[in-house]
Amino acid sequence: MGLVILLLVSIISTANAGDSDLDGIDDSLDICPYANGNASQAEALGCPDSDGDGWADFQNATAGAWEDSVQDYYVSLGSVVNAVAWHPDGMSYVAGGNGNMVEKFGVNGQSVNTLLVGPNDINDLHFSPDGSKLAVAMDNGLMSVIDPYTGSNIYNFTISLEDNIYCVQFSHDNSKLYVGAENDTLYEISTTNWTQTNSKLFESGVYDISLTPDDTHVLVATGHQASLLWADNLSIKENFTDFDDTVGTVDIDATGRYFGVGSYNNWAYIFDLRNSTEVYAQNIGRNVRDVEFTPDSTVMLAASENTRADAIILSNMSHAGTFGSFGSSGQNRGTRDLAIHPDGAMALVGMRRGRVSLHVIEEGYLMVEGGDLTYL
Repeated sequence: MGLVILLLVSIISTANAGDSDLDGIDDSLDICPYANGNASQAEALGCPDSDGDGWADFQNATAGAWEDSVQDYYVSLGSVVNAVAWHPDGMSYVAGGNGNMVEKFGVNGQSVNTLLVGPNDINDLHFSPDGSKLAVAMDNGLMSVIDPYTGSNIYNFTISLEDNIYCVQFSHDNSKLYVGAENDTLYEISTTNWTQTNSKLFESGVYDISLTPDDTHVLVATGHQASLLWADNLSIKENFTDFDDTVGTVDIDATGRYFGVGSYNNWAYIFDLRNSTEVYAQNIGRNVRDVEFTPDSTVMLAASENTRADAIILSNMSHAGTFGSFGSSGQNRGTRDLAIHPDGAMALVGMRRGRVSLHVIEEGYLMVEGGDLTYL
């Protein structure tokens, strides 16, 4: 009996070793090896399939026409907007920037309340997956986790006042919070007891963070490269270095197939995470500040210091067009951050000119006007 048990354990361990996302499909066959899924179609085997029809969610989705999106409204914060983020329930959002405040708004743009006042400029905002916490990255070595309803402080993390904290990111399972800073360091913090559990030193500052859907890998923008790390020990799995300027932003799509990179070399890139190959690259203008994938993994949006934002279609890796109007002169032109609504049909754009604008594609208006949700 003991020999049978040992043999069974060995078989299970071997199976798991080749199944990163633990969905029962070997990585060599899994089209989405970093996202647990049950799609059975050969072109999407093992990818997320919410309705269980055998077709992956991205196969059932239609790419939105972001080039035809409409600016529904904008709100003014009075200074450069560095960060915007939707609450996971999609009913509110937060924004912050050089005005030293985090403000909360309803989807219709009405101010709800001010969650945080000072003491430093806001660089990044990220909600925990369950929506119960909001992480705030700030200048002068401060990161705070606050209650997103009341603004009450939950936790403070501090480093030297001389080093700004650039970015924050919760893991998908809500167990860890990653913090990137000007002092060339990525910090890992346990959300169970709010203690630092690991750190990784690079040669340059850490400007952005993204995780694979299964939380097994961490992707960071640092210096002139994007670095893919093993999440269990923060060791480097692979560096992507073919950039000749600062890499300011990275994002991994919901299927774990692709990741996007934006660089101050004016280019936006998409890589296939499964084989580490570049599948899209285009010069979209000055200093790419943010790239974000839609929740259905059909489109990547890119924000830069151009007067308009860009949309790239993933099915054929083509540039679909541009949208918005984000200033017209060197003093106020361009964007700083993007946040796509959980339903995928609306996007917030944080602008250099101190505004947050809401852009809606046609499906968004159909959802708002004819569906069950009353957002606007």
